[in-house]
Amino acid sequence: MSGFFASSDNFAPYLIPFEYISAFKYGYQTLMENEFKNIQPLNCMNNMANPCDPLTKNYSFKEPFWISVLCFFLLIILFKGLAFTITYIKSKKKL
Repeated sequence: MSGFFASSDNFAPYLIPFEYISAFKYGYQTLMENEFKNIQPLNCMNNMANPCDPLTKNYSFKEPFWISVLCFFLLIILFKGLAFTITYIKSKKKL
């Protein structure tokens, strides 16, 4: 689910390789880090003695922000190039 509903630590072991080819994973990680990176810790349950930080406690992002952005754009270029190549090959075939 790319981190939307579950942390990547909770995935089944056979699904782990698929997370690295998901543009949703890098897009979600980039948006979350952009939104919550430079804010004060939240006041969770009115307990300022133990503030919560959404990025460190709830999400286990392994890649730094710039790697996520780079991978996101590289995957977009890869998938667009693959789609163009397949469409080009299919359009040249004679029926």
